[in-house]
Amino acid sequence: MKTVLKMLCGQLITSVGIAMVIASGFGAFPCTTCNMAFVNWTGLSYGIVNMLVELLFIGYAVSRGERLGWGAVMNCVLGGFIIDAVLPFLGFTWLPIRIGMALVGVVMLALGYATIGRQGQGETGSNMMLTALMKQFGLTVGIGRTIMEVTYIVIGLLGHGGVGWFTVVLSLGFGAVCSVVYKLIHYQPTEVVQNYIKLPLTKHTH
Repeated sequence: MKTVLKMLCGQLITSVGIAMVIASGFGAFPCTTCNMAFVNWTGLSYGIVNMLVELLFIGYAVSRGERLGWGAVMNCVLGGFIIDAVLPFLGFTWLPIRIGMALVGVVMLALGYATIGRQGQGETGSNMMLTALMKQFGLTVGIGRTIMEVTYIVIGLLGHGGVGWFTVVLSLGFGAVCSVVYKLIHYQPTEVVQNYIKLPLTKHTH
């Protein structure tokens, strides 16, 4: 039960962090602009698009041998909808508050990812993909995350997903933030053996 609560806490931290950056008005996370591009292309809600994009990440990671755990399912189902629920309460206009929200939100997202992953019950889809890339190409957390963020921002630009100056900064700097946060709480994605949902299609051995 304690592990489940920590995972839920990590999911809340992750989603609120994303919502805070969106609400700051300086430009969303690169992953958010990617999702918004698909919202523009499909007309679906952000919550639904977030779930579908997470499923794509999960599919790639599982194809590379990563374990599909409850952390991925939780983020896929809850992540976007928590953001939808929180955003209406973050409509601040005072500039210092908006700057503070943006900076705190960045750290919260990295901390939320790590909090979920280090429980050993499955990572978020995004982190599953990061771990798969790190193992496949021998990347560090910082480099792997930067490659992903730059890819997100390219898709966001193509789909008019609301790319702002802060989005560009994050595409180059979020990997470094993740590296620092992960080291501070002693989380290394490739070293944690994740539990898996015990279904025939998800059972992998490392």
